[in-house]
Amino acid sequence: QKDESNGLTRIECTAVGLDKTGWVTLSGNQGTRFVEPITSFSVFVKEMEPQVETVHKSIGQAANWFATKAKELQSAPKDSPLATARTDLQKLRGKVSVTQDGLSKLRGKFQLAKRDFPKKEAAVRNAHVLRKEQKEADAISGPAKEKLAALEEAMAAMTEAAKTMQTLSAEEVLSFASPLTTLEACENQFKVVSKLLEEMKTVTKEQQEK
Repeated sequence: QKDESNGLTRIECTAVGLDKTGWVTLSGNQGTRFVEPITSFSVFVKEMEPQVETVHKSIGQAANWFATKAKELQSAPKDSPLATARTDLQKLRGKVSVTQDGLSKLRGKFQLAKRDFPKKEAAVRNAHVLRKEQKEADAISGPAKEKLAALEEAMAAMTEAAKTMQTLSAEEVLSFASPLTTLEACENQFKVVSKLLEEMKTVTKEQQEK
Protein backbone atom coordinates (compact mmCIF):
# COMPACT_ATOMS: atom_id res chain seq x y z
CA GLN A 1 0.00 0.00 0.00
CA LYS A 2 1.09 3.57 -0.62
CA ASP A 3 1.81 5.89 2.29
CA GLU A 4 0.31 9.21 1.22
CA SER A 5 2.37 11.11 3.80
CA ASN A 6 5.72 10.30 2.16
CA GLY A 7 4.83 8.64 -1.15
CA LEU A 8 6.49 5.32 -0.29
CA THR A 9 4.92 2.04 -1.40
CA ARG A 10 5.19 -0.62 1.29
CA ILE A 11 3.99 -4.15 1.85
CA GLU A 12 3.68 -6.27 4.97
CA CYS A 13 5.86 -9.39 4.73
CA THR A 14 6.72 -12.41 6.82
CA ALA A 15 10.27 -13.79 6.80
CA VAL A 16 10.10 -17.51 5.98
CA GLY A 17 11.77 -19.59 8.69
CA LEU A 18 12.17 -16.65 11.08
CA ASP A 19 8.46 -16.18 11.79
CA LYS A 20 8.93 -12.41 11.86
CA THR A 21 6.58 -9.94 10.22
CA GLY A 22 7.27 -6.35 9.23
CA TRP A 23 6.84 -3.70 6.56
CA VAL A 24 9.12 -3.61 3.49
CA THR A 25 9.47 -0.57 1.23
CA LEU A 26 8.93 -1.62 -2.38
CA SER A 27 9.58 1.71 -4.07
CA GLY A 28 10.51 5.29 -3.18
CA ASN A 29 8.51 8.43 -3.78
CA GLN A 30 10.46 9.03 -7.02
CA GLY A 31 9.60 5.59 -8.42
CA THR A 32 12.89 3.87 -7.54
CA ARG A 33 12.25 0.17 -6.89
CA PHE A 34 14.02 -1.34 -3.89
CA VAL A 35 12.47 -4.80 -4.05
CA GLU A 36 11.43 -6.91 -7.04
CA PRO A 37 8.91 -9.74 -6.63
CA ILE A 38 10.40 -13.22 -7.09
CA THR A 39 8.42 -15.77 -9.07
CA SER A 40 9.21 -19.22 -10.42
CA PHE A 41 9.46 -17.66 -13.88
CA SER A 42 11.91 -14.94 -12.77
CA VAL A 43 14.11 -17.59 -11.13
CA PHE A 44 14.00 -19.67 -14.32
CA VAL A 45 14.94 -16.65 -16.45
CA LYS A 46 17.81 -15.72 -14.15
CA GLU A 47 19.25 -19.25 -14.34
CA MET A 48 18.55 -19.89 -18.01
CA GLU A 49 19.64 -16.62 -19.59
CA PRO A 50 23.39 -16.86 -18.83
CA GLN A 51 23.44 -20.51 -19.94
CA VAL A 52 21.89 -19.63 -23.30
CA GLU A 53 24.35 -16.78 -23.76
CA THR A 54 27.31 -19.03 -22.87
CA VAL A 55 26.27 -21.66 -25.41
CA HIS A 56 25.66 -18.96 -28.04
CA LYS A 57 29.13 -17.56 -27.45
CA SER A 58 30.74 -21.02 -27.65
CA ILE A 59 29.01 -21.83 -30.94
CA GLY A 60 30.06 -18.45 -32.31
CA GLN A 61 33.68 -19.21 -31.42
CA ALA A 62 33.39 -22.63 -33.07
CA ALA A 63 31.93 -21.06 -36.23
CA ASN A 64 34.81 -18.55 -36.36
CA TRP A 65 37.35 -21.36 -35.94
CA PHE A 66 35.84 -23.32 -38.83
CA ALA A 67 35.79 -20.18 -41.00
CA THR A 68 39.46 -19.47 -40.23
CA LYS A 69 40.58 -23.05 -40.97
CA ALA A 70 38.57 -23.18 -44.18
CA LYS A 71 40.31 -20.00 -45.33
CA GLU A 72 43.72 -21.43 -44.44
CA LEU A 73 43.02 -24.58 -46.48
CA GLN A 74 41.77 -22.78 -49.59
CA SER A 75 45.17 -23.01 -51.24
CA ALA A 76 45.63 -26.72 -50.50
CA PRO A 77 46.34 -28.82 -53.65
CA LYS A 78 43.40 -30.74 -55.04
CA ASP A 79 44.91 -34.18 -54.41
CA SER A 80 46.37 -33.25 -51.04
CA PRO A 81 45.07 -34.74 -47.75
CA LEU A 82 44.51 -31.12 -46.73
CA ALA A 83 41.93 -30.81 -49.50
CA THR A 84 40.04 -33.74 -48.00
CA ALA A 85 40.29 -32.09 -44.59
CA ARG A 86 38.92 -28.88 -46.11
CA THR A 87 35.90 -30.78 -47.50
CA ASP A 88 35.24 -32.41 -44.15
CA LEU A 89 35.55 -29.04 -42.39
CA GLN A 90 33.04 -27.50 -44.79
CA LYS A 91 30.51 -30.24 -43.93
CA LEU A 92 31.05 -29.71 -40.22
CA ARG A 93 30.89 -25.94 -40.70
CA GLY A 94 27.44 -26.38 -42.25
CA LYS A 95 26.24 -28.30 -39.20
CA VAL A 96 27.61 -25.60 -36.92
CA SER A 97 25.77 -22.97 -38.94
CA VAL A 98 22.49 -24.90 -38.60
CA THR A 99 23.04 -25.20 -34.84
CA GLN A 100 23.91 -21.52 -34.59
CA ASP A 101 20.76 -20.56 -36.49
CA GLY A 102 18.62 -22.80 -34.27
CA LEU A 103 20.08 -21.27 -31.12
CA SER A 104 19.49 -17.75 -32.46
CA LYS A 105 15.82 -18.61 -32.96
CA LEU A 106 15.69 -20.08 -29.46
CA ARG A 107 17.18 -16.88 -28.04
CA GLY A 108 14.54 -14.88 -29.89
CA LYS A 109 11.73 -17.03 -28.48
CA PHE A 110 13.27 -16.79 -25.02
CA GLN A 111 13.39 -12.98 -25.14
CA LEU A 112 9.84 -12.85 -26.53
CA ALA A 113 8.53 -15.09 -23.73
CA LYS A 114 10.43 -13.01 -21.17
CA ARG A 115 8.82 -9.83 -22.53
CA ASP A 116 5.27 -11.24 -22.81
CA PHE A 117 5.12 -13.11 -19.50
CA PRO A 118 4.16 -10.06 -17.36
CA LYS A 119 1.25 -9.34 -19.73
CA LYS A 120 0.04 -12.95 -19.55
CA GLU A 121 0.45 -12.98 -15.77
CA ALA A 122 -1.58 -9.76 -15.52
CA ALA A 123 -4.24 -11.25 -17.83
CA VAL A 124 -4.60 -14.25 -15.49
CA ARG A 125 -4.96 -11.95 -12.48
CA ASN A 126 -7.48 -9.78 -14.33
CA ALA A 127 -9.47 -12.86 -15.35
CA HIS A 128 -9.69 -13.81 -11.67
CA VAL A 129 -10.92 -10.31 -10.81
CA LEU A 130 -13.43 -10.40 -13.68
CA ARG A 131 -14.79 -13.76 -12.49
CA LYS A 132 -15.17 -12.35 -9.00
CA GLU A 133 -16.93 -9.23 -10.29
CA GLN A 134 -19.18 -11.33 -12.52
CA LYS A 135 -20.12 -13.47 -9.54
CA GLU A 136 -20.98 -10.35 -7.54
CA ALA A 137 -22.97 -8.96 -10.47
CA ASP A 138 -24.88 -12.23 -10.82
CA ALA A 139 -25.71 -12.16 -7.11
CA ILE A 140 -27.14 -8.67 -7.55
CA SER A 141 -29.01 -9.23 -10.82
CA GLY A 142 -29.97 -12.88 -10.19
CA PRO A 143 -33.26 -12.21 -8.34
CA ALA A 144 -34.35 -9.67 -10.97
CA LYS A 145 -33.53 -12.13 -13.77
CA GLU A 146 -35.65 -14.81 -12.10
CA LYS A 147 -38.60 -12.42 -11.82
CA LEU A 148 -38.13 -11.34 -15.43
CA ALA A 149 -38.18 -14.95 -16.63
CA ALA A 150 -41.39 -15.60 -14.67
CA LEU A 151 -42.90 -12.39 -16.05
CA GLU A 152 -42.10 -13.37 -19.65
CA GLU A 153 -43.62 -16.81 -19.07
CA ALA A 154 -46.82 -15.29 -17.62
CA MET A 155 -47.12 -12.82 -20.50
CA ALA A 156 -46.72 -15.65 -22.99
CA ALA A 157 -49.47 -17.58 -21.19
CA MET A 158 -51.76 -14.51 -21.27
CA THR A 159 -51.13 -14.03 -24.99
CA GLU A 160 -51.86 -17.71 -25.62
CA ALA A 161 -55.12 -17.49 -23.64
CA ALA A 162 -56.33 -14.52 -25.72
CA LYS A 163 -55.10 -15.90 -29.03
CA THR A 164 -58.27 -17.95 -29.65
CA MET A 165 -60.57 -14.94 -29.64
CA GLN A 166 -58.10 -12.64 -31.41
CA THR A 167 -58.21 -14.74 -34.56
CA LEU A 168 -62.06 -14.88 -34.74
CA SER A 169 -64.19 -12.77 -37.04
CA ALA A 170 -67.13 -10.74 -35.70
CA GLU A 171 -69.60 -13.50 -36.61
CA GLU A 172 -67.40 -16.17 -35.06
CA VAL A 173 -67.12 -14.20 -31.81
CA LEU A 174 -70.95 -14.17 -31.49
CA SER A 175 -71.10 -17.91 -31.91
CA PHE A 176 -67.98 -18.63 -29.77
CA ALA A 177 -68.78 -21.41 -27.31
CA SER A 178 -66.85 -20.23 -24.23
CA PRO A 179 -66.12 -16.47 -24.33
CA LEU A 180 -66.50 -16.03 -20.58
CA THR A 181 -64.11 -18.87 -19.84
CA THR A 182 -61.52 -17.38 -22.19
CA LEU A 183 -62.00 -13.89 -20.74
CA GLU A 184 -61.63 -15.22 -17.21
CA ALA A 185 -58.40 -17.02 -18.17
CA CYS A 186 -57.04 -13.80 -19.68
CA GLU A 187 -57.96 -11.81 -16.56
CA ASN A 188 -56.28 -14.38 -14.30
CA GLN A 189 -53.09 -14.25 -16.36
CA PHE A 190 -53.24 -10.45 -16.34
CA LYS A 191 -53.34 -10.52 -12.53
CA VAL A 192 -50.33 -12.83 -12.49
CA VAL A 193 -48.45 -10.52 -14.87
CA SER A 194 -49.32 -7.45 -12.80
CA LYS A 195 -48.20 -9.15 -9.57
CA LEU A 196 -44.89 -10.27 -11.09
CA LEU A 197 -44.31 -6.81 -12.54
CA GLU A 198 -44.67 -5.24 -9.09
CA GLU A 199 -42.39 -7.88 -7.55
CA MET A 200 -39.77 -7.21 -10.22
CA LYS A 201 -39.92 -3.46 -9.53
CA THR A 202 -39.45 -4.13 -5.81
CA VAL A 203 -36.49 -6.48 -6.36
CA THR A 204 -34.82 -4.05 -8.76
CA LYS A 205 -35.21 -1.19 -6.29
CA GLU A 206 -33.79 -3.28 -3.43
CA GLN A 207 -30.74 -4.27 -5.47
CA GLN A 208 -30.10 -0.65 -6.51
CA GLU A 209 -30.14 0.43 -2.87
CA LYS A 210 -27.50 -2.14 -1.83
